Amino acid sequence: MDEQFAPSAQRRLHTETFLRAEYVETHAQVEKMADRFSVSRALALDEGASPGLIAGAVVSFSQQ
Repeated sequence: MDEQFAPSAQRRLHTETFLRAEYVETHAQVEKMADRFSVSRALALDEGASPGLIAGAVVSFSQQ
């Protein structure tokens, strides 16, 4: 687990998306949110991969 989400870290976490905003306060809720962020970070593309992927998609769509 990341140090920023360690049990000794801040006890209240605020998250906001285009769907909702929420506060999580219990250790279990913060732990669950930390897991979600870890999974998101693992699935995210590297900064250099995104432009190449977008360019490839544009080429594919323009050839159709």
